[in-house]
Amino acid sequence: MILNKFRLRLFGYSIWVLGFGISAFISSCNKSANSNANKSYLAVTHTAYQTNPLTLDFNGIPLFAGPLAYGQTTGYAGNPYDTVTTGVQGLGVFDGTAQLLGGNAAFQQNAHYSMFIYDSLDTRSLATLILKDDQATQSDTMTSVRFLNFSPGTSYAFLLTIMDTAYDSLGNKFPYIDSMLTSSRLFVGYRLAPSNYTFQFLHFGKYGVQVTQDQLNYFQMDSLNIDSLKIYNVYLQGYIDSAAATNKLLLKSVQLN
Repeated sequence: MILNKFRLRLFGYSIWVLGFGISAFISSCNKSANSNANKSYLAVTHTAYQTNPLTLDFNGIPLFAGPLAYGQTTGYAGNPYDTVTTGVQGLGVFDGTAQLLGGNAAFQQNAHYSMFIYDSLDTRSLATLILKDDQATQSDTMTSVRFLNFSPGTSYAFLLTIMDTAYDSLGNKFPYIDSMLTSSRLFVGYRLAPSNYTFQFLHFGKYGVQVTQDQLNYFQMDSLNIDSLKIYNVYLQGYIDSAAATNKLLLKSVQLN
């Protein structure tokens, strides 16, 4: 898994760049940018509070047409990816013509990645997280889900409850309830190691979702639909005590295949 994280504080004009495995892909830059074999795939999600719609470019070439608004992901369910040239690329994140963030990102040939543009307050601490996506599905009863927390300053565990149907030894149908509590997920800005964002396996179905910070008080979120053989990013966005509808705590999911 490859993690690239860089941050630009506008008033200090200082850049932090953290990258793993970059040198392994430098040789790929010599290939033609028009070659299908020289492409990687990148899905971008804008979850930076109080930040206008954003555009991205790599080495001066726009990644997608038109700006990406807060709360949106590129593409559509099942195909959120745009193509980017393999190798080390110079990334720029823009609000109109104003560059808010810059740095380098490395992409492996034919690999799929998710980029999250996030923030704790506003554009003064805008940052990105890039994670390599696992495109391998497991079976027709299990799928892969990655949980992330973009609610600043918090630590939430996800409680997922599913209602399904089972059969006894005589073939009689009866309802049953199954539930799973994830480990606590700290705000992404506090945890940048790739190992914190691995996929885990879930049975497909419709889940009721609650989140908790102390395993005493649970907050009901929207339901989560997990389809057979599909892969998802599932994340929290916003603040639980926000009075503004645009900043309230939300459960969001992005289907990756």
